[in-house]
Amino acid sequence: MNGESRRLANRRRSAIGSDNTFLGISIGDRSVSMTAAHVDRPDHLLRIREHTVPFSVARGHTLSMGQIAGGLRQCWERFEGLEARRTALLLPSWCSTAEPVTGRMPIPAWWGDPEGTPAEVTTWDVLRLAGTVCREGVPPGRVVTGLACERYVHGGQYTVDDPVGAITTDLELHGHRFLADAGFVKGVLDLLDGMGIEVNALATPLSALQALLLEAEGKRNCILVEIGQRHATCGLFQMGRPVRMAEAPWGADDVLTGAAGRLRLDEENVTRCLASKRDRLMAPGVCGAQVLYFGDGRTLLSATVAEIDAALAASARPLAARLQAFLENVLRGCDEVPATVVVIGDCPVILRAVADAGTAATPHQPWVSREVPEVHRDHVDPAIMDRTRMAGALRLAALMPPLVQPCLEARGGGPPRPPIEDAVSQARNAARRAAGIWRSVRPRLRPVRDLAMRAVAWIGAVLRSARPSAAVPRPAAPGQDRDGVDLAGPMV
Repeated sequence: MNGESRRLANRRRSAIGSDNTFLGISIGDRSVSMTAAHVDRPDHLLRIREHTVPFSVARGHTLSMGQIAGGLRQCWERFEGLEARRTALLLPSWCSTAEPVTGRMPIPAWWGDPEGTPAEVTTWDVLRLAGTVCREGVPPGRVVTGLACERYVHGGQYTVDDPVGAITTDLELHGHRFLADAGFVKGVLDLLDGMGIEVNALATPLSALQALLLEAEGKRNCILVEIGQRHATCGLFQMGRPVRMAEAPWGADDVLTGAAGRLRLDEENVTRCLASKRDRLMAPGVCGAQVLYFGDGRTLLSATVAEIDAALAASARPLAARLQAFLENVLRGCDEVPATVVVIGDCPVILRAVADAGTAATPHQPWVSREVPEVHRDHVDPAIMDRTRMAGALRLAALMPPLVQPCLEARGGGPPRPPIEDAVSQARNAARRAAGIWRSVRPRLRPVRDLAMRAVAWIGAVLRSARPSAAVPRPAAPGQDRDGVDLAGPMV
């Protein structure tokens, strides 16, 4: 073990059980996995422990509840005793969708003020509006797992990112809410409750997509395409806010199937080649003549790096064409379209092939492949798990908790409100009530005050008039009595 590996192992051991340890549970298209990670900032995620249980699932089929239960039990045996701060559950693509949503709520005026008087927006008002948007108009058999806000509008004309503190009469919310199959979510949550695991946050591939934006990408318009096992998620973001979000039923398996057919190999060998020979496949111009060997049963097959690169490029063209047509439909009606498309995922070789095919199809809008920083080379295995989506779910639970999650709140869970925000919101509401009471009572106190002042003045006047006058006699002059008679006068 070299120095870097030793330092990484020491950091993982020291991070186990800390306050920033988060547990992620992922149910994919053909695997169940758990990951414990240490999250302390948006661009850093240190994986402490992870385990995946793969299943053989034919295309067009999904995991059964029995397979999910068995996979969760096998994974939890490796994680039992782990103390995590929060637990996030990543739902599969086939049971989750996203839809644009808009909601409006009047802001209550101060007590005593007439209806329609502008008042200050508090955190509690924002939470009430988000809860109303998540609970109204939900289709039957679906449950809301989260809400992503694009913008807030107050007064019918002002658009803001954070409405707390604004003075207005009403508040509008524009964004996307994420839906999932209610029966599937309830079944998985019941399984986890039986195992003693409390879920604090729900995530879907679309909701986790926003958490995968880099800081530089969040400061400009960006199109982000995440390629999973059998599904791809697409999102148009403006200044880090989701404007359009959708999901396409194509993924890395389409590229693997096409490459295996062209190389006359099975997908398992192609996948193993992509994971183990990554360095040479990322530079086909340098290593094009090198021969890579594969074991296919009792037969030893071989292919050069250039042949594998050509097979991947040819297999990625249909996927890139489908994604391009899909993006054109998503971007229809947008005023400003980003200049580049960022492609992310688990396997960098497939990402490069898709990005090259997309750039060749649309030279005016180049496609750029990007690896998620925490995905390490020695752990990349696109056949069994979606590690990129798991990273997004962990970041979402740690750094971007959703406003409301009705399906968890009904079970006594859901995202907790920060204590400071809760205290500030309660203080503002208490001040609002006190000021309203004073404003409503003050006009009624003026006549009472005037009447009391008049009563005091009248009582004083009555007392002064009722008291007899006390005339003080004038002191006698020298040589005279009190009656003014001269004491030295003649005697009669």
